Amino acid sequence: MNILSGGRRAWRLLTARVRTRLVDQCRAVWRRWSVQIAALSSALSAFAFISPDTIQSIWSALPPEILERLPRGIAMSVPLLLSLATIAVSFLKQEKPVAKSDE
Repeated sequence: MNILSGGRRAWRLLTARVRTRLVDQCRAVWRRWSVQIAALSSALSAFAFISPDTIQSIWSALPPEILERLPRGIAMSVPLLLSLATIAVSFLKQEKPVAKSDE
């Protein structure tokens, strides 16, 4: 047995374990608003972590009229607001996704 076949076997075991733990119709989970907001929050946090200078330059490029209307510290509270939105929309009734038939 070479190293590659051992790696393939480990990968198969890992993916088989993960598949047994996924919810039914896991692709439909993406349609939930809470999941989409959480994904947006994660993407924005990762972008801010990777490129804080870009965030600062975007913020500085906003017209002064807009900056005056925004409350102070709004940029710091965006992650908190997105987290609260994720929790709030999880309580909203959403239409059940229609399962696609495997024809």
